[in-house]
Amino acid sequence: MEEISLGRIQCRSKEIFLLMANDGCESIGGRCDMKQVAVVIRDLDQQYEGLRVSVGALLYSVKVCMVVLNHEIETMDEAFRDNMAFFEDMGGERISNHMANAEKYGFQHATIKEIGRKLKTVDLIIPF
Repeated sequence: MEEISLGRIQCRSKEIFLLMANDGCESIGGRCDMKQVAVVIRDLDQQYEGLRVSVGALLYSVKVCMVVLNHEIETMDEAFRDNMAFFEDMGGERISNHMANAEKYGFQHATIKEIGRKLKTVDLIIPF
């Protein structure tokens, strides 16, 4: 089994746990040289926050994969749709194991096993 270290940061009085895989994160002077990030959204109440973090990471020239697990996008309003379109235009990858997300919103459908293999290839996993 591959070893994964767990880091913790504070963000707006909330704790966010960062899983660092493959020793891909080298912190030098407060900067992190990552190439690939996965934002995993399991909590319905965190969909906007997960998308916001995904878009923000793309602005730092990081390859981002947004993964929505076990549920359909709850509220596909205009703001969410616009941000998701921007995310896709900037080269973001969207994956879900829920078929409705693939059929309605253009996510790539993947099984849990396929998502697990994908997550092993990234430098940082940010769970929501």
